[in-house]
Amino acid sequence: MGHELLHRTFFKDPKLNRLLLIANSVLTWNNWAYHEISHKVHHRDTLRSDVDFEFDVRPRTFEWLTFV
Repeated sequence: MGHELLHRTFFKDPKLNRLLLIANSVLTWNNWAYHEISHKVHHRDTLRSDVDFEFDVRPRTFEWLTFV
């Protein structure tokens, strides 16, 4: 939820998205201001294997057992 609120795409009104982002952050004990800044860096470096260790960029084969 917080990720979509950061993109201002959860609701059509950007101000409502920001308000709910702050409310959600307060309720979950997260620093919304820091998350806004670090999130931009995350998207700048997404899928760069030498920087973003959140994703494995290697191609994978389809496995039925994993799918099920």
